[in-house]
Amino acid sequence: IISFTPENTEIFARLFKRILNLWQRKETGYKYECTAILYEIFAECHKQYPAPKTSKIQPSIDYINEKYTSPDLTVKEIADRSFISEVYFRKLFKAEFGMSPQKYIIKLKIQKAVFLMSTGYYSLKEISLMSGYTDYKYFSTEFKREKGVSPSKFVYNF
Repeated sequence: IISFTPENTEIFARLFKRILNLWQRKETGYKYECTAILYEIFAECHKQYPAPKTSKIQPSIDYINEKYTSPDLTVKEIADRSFISEVYFRKLFKAEFGMSPQKYIIKLKIQKAVFLMSTGYYSLKEISLMSGYTDYKYFSTEFKREKGVSPSKFVYNF
């Protein structure tokens, strides 16, 4: 969900009042006129909405989202995707996401584990492997740290 506060609210007020008047009068073709005005509102939103920022580390973020279940994934390998040093990548990542890249990867892995648990098709050991953990005990520790309960209790409560 994206929200923004328009710089010039008078334009929107005028357009919405026009739609309301047309809708209340219900003259021939009023629906088409209202639709046209609605498109004017969309165009004005597009004009006033600030352009999305392009991130310097977007290639690395895309790579994380693609490869986070790989047990061999390293922050250096991720930083290399954006052609920047690991230290600088960590700094930019923390500024953009408010957490370290490693913490972000753990969150993604745990989200995937929770999804796999919800299917009911896999054992916890299979889920840990599919989520990118080679050691079930480490998976269980990370899961408990993230969710507050062990994987088995989470499945039982789910």
